[in-house]
Amino acid sequence: MRNARILSAVLIFALVSPGWAATQFVVNLDSSQEVGTLTDPVGATGQGTLTLVDLGGGDFQWDYEVTISPELNFSNVTGMPGLDNGGRQASGFHIHNAARGVNGPVIYGLYGPDQDFDNDVVAVLNGDNSTTFTGSWGPSDGNPVGNINGHATNFLLPAVAGEDVPFYFNAHTSLNPGGETRGQIVAVPEPVSWMLCLVGGIPLVYRIRRRK
Repeated sequence: MRNARILSAVLIFALVSPGWAATQFVVNLDSSQEVGTLTDPVGATGQGTLTLVDLGGGDFQWDYEVTISPELNFSNVTGMPGLDNGGRQASGFHIHNAARGVNGPVIYGLYGPDQDFDNDVVAVLNGDNSTTFTGSWGPSDGNPVGNINGHATNFLLPAVAGEDVPFYFNAHTSLNPGGETRGQIVAVPEPVSWMLCLVGGIPLVYRIRRRK
């Protein structure tokens, strides 16, 4: 029983250690996370991953890859032909600044408005008619420009695995201008940290087995 408690403590430490949750994030979008009542929602969902990169000199960039289900159509993204999948037309796709259950301002627009001033956002229509956005929110992007540096220092680097950070993706349509599908961004453990935890736990498990 005592050994089981020790092993549990090791695993809990891996989950809550701030140093192990500083750069990796995930997002899952659906209409239930929108604030307020939606008009005829189409049931669009999405999922994605984000990685915070330290560029040095106090600069950061947040790399992301987010896929939105076929219910939304992003064919009006400027310079991205071939995205028409027949879904409901999206009017904008952004990262906002607010906690879960609260509406907040746009601080980085992938489009509508486009606040990726490096123009490195790429949107691709997949074989299943979903749309994948990849890009980087860097120090020359955002509203205001360069805001990723302060957000990284104040909110992202101190993030604890499993906890929300005060940022969310939101895809908008003309029928639901406040948002059609939304997802709060959540910190997760870095893969290398999980590996270190597992490797570190091997001697403990071995000792437990030897004592039986």
